[in-house]
Amino acid sequence: MIAELTDNRPTTIHVDSSATGHVTSDRDTVLSLQKRYETIRLWAHPERISLKMIEEARQEWT
Repeated sequence: MIAELTDNRPTTIHVDSSATGHVTSDRDTVLSLQKRYETIRLWAHPERISLKMIEEARQEWT
């Protein structure tokens, strides 16, 4: 989760694993994770296409 806060507070992230969670506002860590998130978003299908693919798969399995 990326929390972009108001009132000049630093952006904060929360990351989970199966064993633990971690919250930080460390600038380098936040920037690294924001970059990774944006890279994933750029590769993702638009919502309408994803929903269409899900519906097509659901119809094949029912």
